[in-house]
Amino acid sequence: MTVGEVKARASSGAVLLMGRGVALQALGFLGNLALARLLVPEDFGIVAIGLTIVNVGRMLAGAGLGSALIGRTEPPARTELAALMGLQLLITGAVAAATGVVALTVGGDAPVTALMVLALPLITLRAPALLLFQRQLQFLAQLKVEIAETVVYLAVAITLAALGLGPWALAIGLLVRALTGTTVALSLSPGARVA
Repeated sequence: MTVGEVKARASSGAVLLMGRGVALQALGFLGNLALARLLVPEDFGIVAIGLTIVNVGRMLAGAGLGSALIGRTEPPARTELAALMGLQLLITGAVAAATGVVALTVGGDAPVTALMVLALPLITLRAPALLLFQRQLQFLAQLKVEIAETVVYLAVAITLAALGLGPWALAIGLLVRALTGTTVALSLSPGARVA
C-alpha cells in the first residue's frame, strides 16, 4: 500500500472502530436487558465461569504471537499462518479437553462450561483471517465479523432463553456465535483458509 492508502484506511478505520464500539455496546446492552428478563441470576453465574475460561484460553492462545506477522514488511506466508493457527489450536484444544474432563467429572451445571469452551477451537480457526484484516487495515471486514456474530448470538441466546433452556441458551449461543464469526471471517478472507 502507498502512504496515502495507509493514511486513508487508518483514518476511516479510526472512525469505524469508534462507531463499532458504540454500536456493539448498545446492541449488547439491549440484548442483556432481554436476557436479564428471561434468566435467573444463577444462570449468569454458571455462564460467568465458562466465559472466564474462554477468555483465559483466548489469551493463552493469542499471547501476541501474530503481532510480529502484522507489523513486518513482507506478508506472512501460508505456512506461517498455518503454523500459528496450529499452535493456537493445540492450546485451545487442550484447554477445551481439560475443561470437558473436569466439567463432566464435577457434573451438575458444569457441562454448560464444557459446551462453552468448545467455542475456543472454532474461534481459533479465524485467527489467520483476523491477522490479515489487521495487516491490510481492513476494519470494515472486522466490523462485519463482529456484527454478524453479535446479532446471531443474541438471536439464538434470547430465543433459547425464552424457550426455557436457562444457562444452556447462553452456552449454545456462544458456540453458534463462534461458528458464525469464523464462517464470516473466512468467507471475507479466502487467503486465510489454511490447514
